[in-house]
Amino acid sequence: NTTIDLAGRIPQDTVIVSESGIRTSADVAKLRRAGINAFLIGESLMRCEDPAAMLKELINGGDCGVAPVPRHDEGSASRSEK
Repeated sequence: NTTIDLAGRIPQDTVIVSESGIRTSADVAKLRRAGINAFLIGESLMRCEDPAAMLKELINGGDCGVAPVPRHDEGSASRSEK
């Protein structure tokens, strides 16, 4: 939630990287909907039994997809209204 809270303070032409607390595809999807551009996922991958499978799930699971979400979409607008 910290990344999403801070994202509204970051200029629109800046790439935002979320760096902590990403454990599930739902986490990735939530961040993508908020206009977050990239993700640093370390501990969750290091602790799981099958990092490759987990990475596939993070990328393809839920509604997160693989294409980047532009920051000027509806996710950005709703973020700035908070």
